[in-house]
Amino acid sequence: MSPVRRVCRHSVRDRREFATTQTSDDGEDMNSTIMGLRTAGTVFAIVCLGHLLRVVTGVEVLIGGNHLPVWMNGVACVIAGGLSVWMWKLSTLSADTIAHRPEP
Repeated sequence: MSPVRRVCRHSVRDRREFATTQTSDDGEDMNSTIMGLRTAGTVFAIVCLGHLLRVVTGVEVLIGGNHLPVWMNGVACVIAGGLSVWMWKLSTLSADTIAHRPEP
């Protein structure tokens, strides 16, 4: 086996071990996938709240001199809210899968 291939194998194995051995202060596994899903879910929730704020207040938005209808923010609010819930559910499923994964 070539030296390059050996180095690549070690780096992949080391990354796997690093990802599975990280723990938080509470002793829970902190996988980068879980943290990424939760971060994305939080960002989508903030975007959803921003759209909802415009729907509730009815603030006028002009883009290139054209009015943006409020109903578009309603649609965007539903989409962003759905993505947020989906991301959080995926992070919970991933956390459960990692917590119950058998040791190699």
